[in-house]
Amino acid sequence: MIALGVAMVATTVGVLFYLSSKSDREMEAYRSAIESEEPAVMNSYLELFPDAPVAHRDSVMLLLSRFERTEKEWRDAVASGTRRAIEEFLRLYPKTIHLIEAKVKLDSIDWQRVMTERTAEAVQAYLRNHPDGEHSYEANDLAEQLENKAVSSEEQLTVESIVMHFFYAIAEQNELMLTDVVDNVMTNFLHKNNATKNDVIAYMNKLYAPEDIVSMSFRSNNDWEVEKVMTDDGSYHFDVKGSVDQRINRTDNSREGFVTLKVHAVLTANQKITELNLQKLHP
Repeated sequence: MIALGVAMVATTVGVLFYLSSKSDREMEAYRSAIESEEPAVMNSYLELFPDAPVAHRDSVMLLLSRFERTEKEWRDAVASGTRRAIEEFLRLYPKTIHLIEAKVKLDSIDWQRVMTERTAEAVQAYLRNHPDGEHSYEANDLAEQLENKAVSSEEQLTVESIVMHFFYAIAEQNELMLTDVVDNVMTNFLHKNNATKNDVIAYMNKLYAPEDIVSMSFRSNNDWEVEKVMTDDGSYHFDVKGSVDQRINRTDNSREGFVTLKVHAVLTANQKITELNLQKLHP
């Protein structure tokens, strides 16, 4: 009887020790599960402790459900490919495990905008949002290039004035005024390569060749687009596009008296016309 009693006590103590140890292991695993952001840890807890307290299992399953929902929202935000979607995700989940990845995505989205627009505004926005971004070095280099290419208001007015000076000279039939604004040898003039000042004068005389022409005038349509084009050697030239209206006063009213000319010109850095081509725009 004494031996049996000792055995029963030993068994009871062993069972209690086992249950206590199991309870401790379950509690430790539970804490790890609710503190972890890894679904594998949560699923492991649910598999290893199917008889765990209902409250514990419910808590872990709720966390797992939230995690899966968050992951879906993250995948949707990435799939959208928009800054707005990524920012909204970060607003809802500021401590997300995808924080670094989200910042990389935003960096990529903003840089893509820079590459598409290639404007000073886009570059400055990128550098403001990502001062130490993956493309910050390239952004600073591009900002410098764009600054060098920027056409100042003074340059814009000067270039427009020089182009119109060419047409005013034709209206006045003034050879000196006309040749003063063109390069000594023009790269291209009315599709003729290496045109000289004599070629330009010959063009003006040809315009007045018809005997019925009394006079002509030109008016700018103020639609000039001026771009500063940088070359590999660090120099630059101005590319100009726009249009002018040409009015021709003639004794023969049946003949053409008005035409709009599309103008494409190139001016050197010292502001001489080195290319000029014209195209009639028919109504």
